[in-house]
Amino acid sequence: MNEKLTTLYGTIAQLNYEEAYEVQDALASRIELLEMQQRQTFSVGDRVIFDDKRGIPMKGEIIKIMRKNIKVKIDESFQVWSVHPSFLTVVNP
Repeated sequence: MNEKLTTLYGTIAQLNYEEAYEVQDALASRIELLEMQQRQTFSVGDRVIFDDKRGIPMKGEIIKIMRKNIKVKIDESFQVWSVHPSFLTVVNP
């Protein structure tokens, strides 16, 4: 753990109830912004790869970008997966 996080954890430990909820709201807003930025790096039609739950690489094409996840039509099948953008990597066609 780096020094920045250690300091942050120490500060969080000293917060009262109301302050802790303010920090929680700020973190939720920050995470939402980062997820939105991550989603914007993808476009419908992009070719992507991700690992399924068993670690098997899955390749496909983005067919829809939703609020939290991205729908990917898998090559070689008729399956459509709903995948969080953090698990996707764009690949060359």
